[in-house]
Amino acid sequence: MKYLYIKNIRNLNILKNFELNYIKLKYFLYNQNYNLFIRQKILMILNNFLLYKKTFVNIKLRCLLTNKARSCFKFFKLSRIKLRQLKSFGIINGIKKAS
Repeated sequence: MKYLYIKNIRNLNILKNFELNYIKLKYFLYNQNYNLFIRQKILMILNNFLLYKKTFVNIKLRCLLTNKARSCFKFFKLSRIKLRQLKSFGIINGIKKAS
């Protein structure tokens, strides 16, 4: 299970770097001050860039304690089982039962 967590962290870092480079290239592409030839080169780079894009589909939200991928809450980054245990021990305050 730990290798899935490490793989997920690696994919998040790849996505972060990809997003930064993608935003920079789009800025240069839409900037009218640059030469048309340079902007066309940037457009070609962007088209090749999108072929190797890591998407959010590959990145799963996992529980920090159990590394489970199912039934995790985004706000706490915990699975529902661990969240229930922590709530019952009084570590997390302010959570009520829904019904």
